[in-house]
Amino acid sequence: MKFLVSILAALTLHAVADSDFDAANRAYDEGKFKEAAARYETLVDGGRWSANLFYNLGNTEVRLGEPGKAMVAYARALALAPSHPAARETLDLLRKQSTAKTPERTWRYIVLGVLGFD
Repeated sequence: MKFLVSILAALTLHAVADSDFDAANRAYDEGKFKEAAARYETLVDGGRWSANLFYNLGNTEVRLGEPGKAMVAYARALALAPSHPAARETLDLLRKQSTAKTPERTWRYIVLGVLGFD
């Protein structure tokens, strides 16, 4: 009986998370990007991580004019699903549009970084 209650509780929690994800998606579709971002962040804070959650959060951050936050969200999506083509494509596009520059990765930079010297 205790096992059955545990299964029912897990299914209910999963259904609630799905309805929260759907509500965030509806807010996005309606152009309510701040609301959508808040809803996605609530799911992230609750540990309900998925590649699609981070991808959608990234799209929302782009709409809010936050490309840095979007890049982080897309990178998190790729950490969970390295073959997520839309996240990879969008992250690459944002990186190309970014004016931020990273140091050239010379052999010296790589070796000293591995050894713990910055």
